[in-house]
Amino acid sequence: MIKLIVNEINYEMKSIQRDWWNWIIPVVFFVMVAALFPLAIGNNPELLTQIASGIIWIAALLATLLSCGNLFKNDAQSGHLDVLLTGALPVSAILFCKIACHWLAFCGPLILITPLLGIFFKMEVAHIQLLIITLLLGTPILCLLAASLAALTINLENKNLLLPLLIMPLFIPILIFGTGIVLATPAEVSAGLALLGAMLLLSIGFLPLMTMLALKVGVN
Repeated sequence: MIKLIVNEINYEMKSIQRDWWNWIIPVVFFVMVAALFPLAIGNNPELLTQIASGIIWIAALLATLLSCGNLFKNDAQSGHLDVLLTGALPVSAILFCKIACHWLAFCGPLILITPLLGIFFKMEVAHIQLLIITLLLGTPILCLLAASLAALTINLENKNLLLPLLIMPLFIPILIFGTGIVLATPAEVSAGLALLGAMLLLSIGFLPLMTMLALKVGVN
């Protein structure tokens, strides 16, 4: 079973490497969205520093949504998805590996770029560190939520319009916690991180199963 899981992870990483332009687009989009906010707000360094965490979180949220829209598209077209649904491995375990690889390939670079954007917005080092921690905890939840709805809408023709409408309300609580923690008091930071971590654990436990059920409904 472990060997099959390793083979599936290798397959996912090779698929991501083969479609390297799909990996580049969310990163470029993330940087562009974050960089355009100062042009819209104007020359107000204090205001930019205060809202920097919100800007970066919104850019990360939109980039995650952009990358997750076609999460199962290539697998459905190549027939690999049918093999997964009828294979020997538990489908929820396969989906967890797939989403984990997707998060590592697409959200990992966004988190690595975040310190540079924090410096660009003249954020304090402590705030940049908190921002990175919130992204590490929050972006996996975003990927898991997006994967479940992407699976449900896999065969819909207008899913590129429908998927954002379905996902955005679910993303709002994560966005509120992620941005609020950065500028909160120490006691509020601890509580916020604990709550975000609990949400991540619950998402890891339940959302792959929900994605499996949604995928079966979407395929049929």
